Amino acid sequence: MAQRTSTSTLKEQMIKAARAAGGGSRTRAKREEAAARFHDWLRANNQQQRKIEDVAKVGLVSAWIASIESADRNKQNLMSLLRGMFRAAGFEKFADAGKNRLLTNKALGISGASRDGTHRPPTASEWQSVSERLQAPQYAREATLFELARTLGLRVEEAVQSVRSLKDWLRQLERGSPVRALHGTKGGKARDIFVPHLLRPAALAAVRNALALTRQHPEGYLVDKPDLKSALTRAQTVADAVGLVGEISPHSLRCDFAWKLADQLRAEGYDKASVLAQVSMSLGHGDGRGRYCAQVYLRGYRWDD
Repeated sequence: MAQRTSTSTLKEQMIKAARAAGGGSRTRAKREEAAARFHDWLRANNQQQRKIEDVAKVGLVSAWIASIESADRNKQNLMSLLRGMFRAAGFEKFADAGKNRLLTNKALGISGASRDGTHRPPTASEWQSVSERLQAPQYAREATLFELARTLGLRVEEAVQSVRSLKDWLRQLERGSPVRALHGTKGGKARDIFVPHLLRPAALAAVRNALALTRQHPEGYLVDKPDLKSALTRAQTVADAVGLVGEISPHSLRCDFAWKLADQLRAEGYDKASVLAQVSMSLGHGDGRGRYCAQVYLRGYRWDD
């Protein structure tokens, strides 16, 4: 049933619905940000609606999307986030592009955007340069965080929240078994990470360093901040400072992991479909997202070598 609360402001209703739509913490944060952004645009354009049902209008949504100066892919992402908000508020038919053809990406003029990744693995010299900058004493925790991300294929949020898993990871790596990611994962779904042989020694070293750094606060975050939001902000600030930006952002470390895992699996005789399925599962996308991983994480990978 649609929300009809008049005691809260429209912005509060929109953000509450965005939060209720679920997903991982980063997805929820992005959805709340999109909802707030849509609300602020409405007010800037002298729209005085008081309830979500009053802004569930094709004209308003399409005008907002048209006003945004950004690539179509970014607009698609914003629409996906906004649809989640409207669904959680009870407007499934309005939000569902399959039922509301006036709000499909094609109708909005934002279809056809490429899903190809924009990141690539850092070269050996690029990673060496980043590593040298991370040797600064004030970056000790972040250096370990990015090394965990590179050797285990972790998202930054997963690495930040890895503290409770480190002892388990140490045992798993020592016996040569997959590493189980539990905290900070997308949608809260656990996954097993098949760590390439080439990366295991560095992964072990990173886990041991992280344990040493967090022994006094085993329930906290790898980045020394009191809450997740500030920890993620600190990680991004350090990434910018040491050169993990643009094509070789922190996300590129997952690309590096994917390439090394693909190399090993191919050397062991797996076919392309099996390689993509294993890479996809280890990165947390499930075995059915191989094509997506090929576009995003293995863009430029040479399968004919």
